[in-house]
Amino acid sequence: MFERNKLVPELMVTNLDSSLAFWVSCLGFKIAYQRPEDGFAYLDLNGAQVMLEQIDSDAGQWLAAPLIKPFGRGINLQIDVEAVAPIIQKLDLAGFPLY
Repeated sequence: MFERNKLVPELMVTNLDSSLAFWVSCLGFKIAYQRPEDGFAYLDLNGAQVMLEQIDSDAGQWLAAPLIKPFGRGINLQIDVEAVAPIIQKLDLAGFPLY
């Protein structure tokens, strides 16, 4: 049974499909549930959870300030995983450089 954490970050994204490709295909998250019509997905990786919401200027979303790329400045996410090597390999194959 899927259990939601008490605190889950929700990240605004410009393209949900490409963001899901990164989070699911590269990082190994699973889609716990989604509302494609709202551009929303709730992801889980062994209890590490994050929500993704596609920016939609017509949806009445609450934004504290204008969104300027790169989004997420000032936030760091730590995710415990069983093995990091396969994730690094997938990131490399997808063209995402590590910092």
